[in-house]
Amino acid sequence: MEFAKDENVWDVHVGREFPDTQRFVGGSVEVWSTLTADLQQSKWARSTRVLYQGWLSAFLMFCAYCEVAPLPIEPDILSMWITRVATLYCFSTVQIAVSAVIGFCELNNFQHPLKANPVCALAMKGARRVKCGASQRLRKALDAQFVLDIWSMLHELRKNGFDSIVNKRALAFTQLSFEAALRGGELCRLKVCDVIFIACGPACGLKCKSHHDSDVLLFVRLHKTARDGVAKVIRLVAPSHAPVIGGLEVSAVSYQGKTWLPFLRTCGKQRDSRCKQTFSSKACCDVCPELFPTFPKTRNSVTRAIDISAITEAFKKFAVLTGRSPVGYSSHAGRIGSYSGCTAGGCVPKKAGPGLGWAGKSNVPEKRIKRT
Repeated sequence: MEFAKDENVWDVHVGREFPDTQRFVGGSVEVWSTLTADLQQSKWARSTRVLYQGWLSAFLMFCAYCEVAPLPIEPDILSMWITRVATLYCFSTVQIAVSAVIGFCELNNFQHPLKANPVCALAMKGARRVKCGASQRLRKALDAQFVLDIWSMLHELRKNGFDSIVNKRALAFTQLSFEAALRGGELCRLKVCDVIFIACGPACGLKCKSHHDSDVLLFVRLHKTARDGVAKVIRLVAPSHAPVIGGLEVSAVSYQGKTWLPFLRTCGKQRDSRCKQTFSSKACCDVCPELFPTFPKTRNSVTRAIDISAITEAFKKFAVLTGRSPVGYSSHAGRIGSYSGCTAGGCVPKKAGPGLGWAGKSNVPEKRIKRT
């Protein structure tokens, strides 16, 4: 058994009351078996299963190359696998790759490979200590000058008649990721009802007033459960003297209010009348469309939220078009660049640490500052 990439019934109802299964399942052994298998898979979120399956496929290919069966785990094979990954990737990636193998063993009722084979655990400890793979220091930031260059480059493309939906969407999430310091996964999960202009209040999108000079509240809500953790609320301030390029203000508030949200409304993607989201809601909305959806070529195709890979691809494309090397840019580039700008003048106060993502006392801000 491998990781299931598709969303199952448990994923759909996570954090919510499960329907009355007995009514439509009854005593069907096959259906109960399927529900049990799906429940086992639901130990991991769907996004985690997709990530693990990618690494597991690579491990299975490695086992085939070595002409050994993947299960039970051969200590020497797993140790060599850890060595191969450790030479190319940072230790956090090594942990993900090995976690995929551990989950594979659990799904097939085999022992934890690191606990059953101390030599494999030694390889992991060695990888943690030496850190010889790729370093996270190579990850580049989406800094302020890069953002201005993107706006100028897209303005030149528009003047020459190249104004695509993909570029509009990319500019919208690029500016938002930089100003709100959002990760790629947080951008993908945003819904239309998560952008609230303060002048309108909670009914923004249903009963709108003027958005002129209004700040924006951005709700980064939870995607797995409404019971664990705290949803993040970010206030984006409407600038009084924002740079203007091609008649557009370089501002996430302005671009969302004057360009992107009106464009989505012309496509029929606006806040649903059934939406019950409030300022205190933690879970993502089930009825409103995505803030950054896909736009299929065929009319009958189903739209969905963009993937994290689409954000990374956009940042790399912008790097090439503005004369930069695309190496090192990822979906976290906006978040890294935003915090780099905040801390460029020196260390921030310790009280600001949690707001900048530094949760623990041992994780001091000096270690997280990336100067741009």
